[in-house]
Amino acid sequence: MSKANSLIKQYSDGLPSAVSRYVLYRELVTADQWTPLFKWSDATSIQYIRSLELKGLSPGSIKTKVLRVKRFFDWAIKNKHLKCTNPIDTRILPKFRDDRSPLALTIDETQKLLKQIPRANFIGCRDRSAISLMLVHGLRINTVCNIKWNDFEKRGDTYFIHTKSKGNVMTSRPLRSDVASQLLKLYEKTYGVKHEA
Repeated sequence: MSKANSLIKQYSDGLPSAVSRYVLYRELVTADQWTPLFKWSDATSIQYIRSLELKGLSPGSIKTKVLRVKRFFDWAIKNKHLKCTNPIDTRILPKFRDDRSPLALTIDETQKLLKQIPRANFIGCRDRSAISLMLVHGLRINTVCNIKWNDFEKRGDTYFIHTKSKGNVMTSRPLRSDVASQLLKLYEKTYGVKHEA
């Protein structure tokens, strides 16, 4: 076993999870085969990152792999196994942009969605009200599910809804007239009487 391999084994043996040990060991041995770890420099790190990009890995995967190697160097330098500075500079990592952010529905898509929900029965009225609150007023699903009838009030000609937002903060927002009328229909279908303001 080479000096680098025994050092990698010593480092990975200190990890709590067997899966983490295996993944890290494999990754570091692969990096060592690419260029021996004892000969790494800033330029080597740049070349290593470039080789990962050429493999078609996403910026997030590249960042994970490079940070594993960086932590190994941090450990080896701290424990005086290596006498150098860490060759991995995280400032050279490719910018990670999260492409999983949700897309907003267009006005046409919103109208098509609402047209699919039946208006006549209680379930359709409930679903339409909930979806309207989310689409029009930007409320979260959890917030809509926790709304009670006493959170709904009329001030002048405008209906307001009181909700607990993220972080348990109470907010009060005016409702658009079509959403308010949808909620009034739901109240009537639920209790058989009109909502008293």
